[in-house]
Amino acid sequence: MEGFFDGLEKAIKERNWHATLVMALTLPDICVKGSDLGSRTSRSRYAAWFETYVAPTYTRYVGPPGHGEEVKFLSGKDCYALRCSLLHEGSDDTTAHEVREALDSFHFCVPGERGNSVHMNMSDRSLNLMVDVFARDVLAGARAWWASLPDGEQAAVRAHQITFHDTDGDIQFG
Repeated sequence: MEGFFDGLEKAIKERNWHATLVMALTLPDICVKGSDLGSRTSRSRYAAWFETYVAPTYTRYVGPPGHGEEVKFLSGKDCYALRCSLLHEGSDDTTAHEVREALDSFHFCVPGERGNSVHMNMSDRSLNLMVDVFARDVLAGARAWWASLPDGEQAAVRAHQITFHDTDGDIQFG
């Protein structure tokens, strides 16, 4: 998992926003598979993982004390719809995805020179997110999930994941 974590951190640092967003949206799938290597990932498992490890960060109390309400700005289902829109269509429009819950689209902003932030700001059924903040939030959830796994389960996940071979070395497969 460390390679995925490091890759996402590097994409953020290098301001490679497309890579950052793709990595952030696929990381829950990788974690879901790691939670149960014998099962396939699914929309329901993705959404449940997101609800546990990331959605609490996107839930806020809005309104005056005693008269406000708890608002979930980003649910696991809406994040899964975004994942599908981005990975299959290169889009931030989720209206065609039946799994979506409350959002029709997303607008991602990147950090500028002046440090302005437009994060967790809704307009109608569209959510504005800072891509770097969103990616760090997903990464924090993935790290928390990873830390919760016993050493033996972490070893099994590592054994299942992709490996890279150095072409300058002695390559041995199998």
